[in-house]
Amino acid sequence: MESWPGITGTHVFEMEQACMAVRTSHNLETEFIFPDGHRGWFRLIIQPVTEGIAIYSEEITERKLAEQALAESESAFRASFHQAAVGMAQVGLDGSWVRVNQRLCDIVGYPAEELLRLSFQEITYPDDLGADLESVGRVLSGEIDSYSLEKRYIRKDQSLVWINLTVGLVRESSDAPAYFVSVVEDITERKHASSPGRRCAGSTTSWNSG
Repeated sequence: MESWPGITGTHVFEMEQACMAVRTSHNLETEFIFPDGHRGWFRLIIQPVTEGIAIYSEEITERKLAEQALAESESAFRASFHQAAVGMAQVGLDGSWVRVNQRLCDIVGYPAEELLRLSFQEITYPDDLGADLESVGRVLSGEIDSYSLEKRYIRKDQSLVWINLTVGLVRESSDAPAYFVSVVEDITERKHASSPGRRCAGSTTSWNSG
């Protein structure tokens, strides 16, 4: 007798048989296709009991569909992230670089593996850091959802690059802050063009902490 219509010949049926034969428990998540054609995901616990076996089931279709949608959106995000014409980064709440695209690496002059060992604080021009950190604090406190500003990064070769930075906060399902997403656009040429007197010097501006 089938415990579920259409179960004969499936791996769940095989586990039922194994449970009865060797008296072992099984815990699994599986998708069923019912005789009427609809599908559903279930979490099953198959346990031996004195009379034979007991099967405990919990429908988890909604959770599985949510996981699938999240995986698909994450895949789409990764594609747009790495193909973007602007710098993009996932930044930890402490300012560490978690994930960076190639365009951002080009802007700051660091290979990805080196940049991921740093924080945005370490490559931000000191005079510009205060305004950035103030905005970060306002986002974390819930006062604002995102912010944009212009600031300078210190490239690996110690030259300065002007960028337009847009930052948004991603939250967990519990509403707790998870990480920042930063979009970085190189605006050095525009900055130099708007300040003719600095144009020549600006192209070679560098910074030395010493």
